[in-house]
Amino acid sequence: MRNSAVRRLLALVAISTSLLACGKKDAPHTTSPSVAPPAAPTPPPATPPPEAPPAPPPPVAPPAPPAAEWGPAPVVTTAAGYKLQLFDDTVTTTALALALKVAPPSGQGTFSLLVELLDPTDAVAKDKRIEGQLGAEPITVPLGFQVATSDFPLHRLRVTPQGGNAEVIGLQRLRQVIGLEVLAPKQVLAGGPAAVRLVARSGDAVVPGAKVKVSLDGRTLLEGETDQNGTVDGTLMVPDDAKSGALVVSARTATGGADASTDVEVRRERRILLTTDKPLYQPGQTIHVRALAVKRPQNSPVAGEEAIFEVQDPKGNKVFR
Repeated sequence: MRNSAVRRLLALVAISTSLLACGKKDAPHTTSPSVAPPAAPTPPPATPPPEAPPAPPPPVAPPAPPAAEWGPAPVVTTAAGYKLQLFDDTVTTTALALALKVAPPSGQGTFSLLVELLDPTDAVAKDKRIEGQLGAEPITVPLGFQVATSDFPLHRLRVTPQGGNAEVIGLQRLRQVIGLEVLAPKQVLAGGPAAVRLVARSGDAVVPGAKVKVSLDGRTLLEGETDQNGTVDGTLMVPDDAKSGALVVSARTATGGADASTDVEVRRERRILLTTDKPLYQPGQTIHVRALAVKRPQNSPVAGEEAIFEVQDPKGNKVFR
């Protein structure tokens, strides 16, 4: 009995051993998952190098000066090739201080030009030497010559280039000739306004930019400058004590001038308002009279002037003064 129990025990052990062997054979093969090493930290993005500043623009050459423009006065070319034009450097009503625009001939090197002012007797009154570069732009040079407007046509310029022949030129050939048209009333009232229009022309062309003065009885009453149409429109005030005479107009430019005049009568008008204390009087009654005198055209009171009262009867006989 004991042996049979042992045999049963051995059989159970063999079965258990066989089952264990089969379980190991049929179990799926598993491997432990591999653990990846930690990733290296991402480096920060690289900073781009600073941008270079933009290159400065290439220097721009200054524009060439424009060619000098000649004024409306005549331009005279000498035998040596110099172009000359006269200007009034300083303008007054009695004298002209002259300046000369000179364009030298083309060529290389320098030039020297002697300019002399000849009086009516051909004596040298003043002289000026002008120097510069041949072929250069025209230059304007104050001459320092002052000529009375009344003597202007009698003076001449003698121009002598270095190493060349002298040439004599009348001032009138170098000066702009201006014609004036003056529109003004023939009669004006003392103390009142008067409209004046002036038109300046040189040949068929108008003259803008001319300095204009209008005077009466030796007093300047209006100053202005001609507009692009060569015109000045203005209103002058006639002084209370002005006298009848010539209304003188002068126009001056840098290259010429002119004077004109027109006769004007200055009138004085008064208005008197006469009133009495009653319309009818009996013989022996006193008449009280009041007079109010005003000046036209502004109707201002007349002050400081003598007033004369006269009384006439119905027949025109003077009975009181």
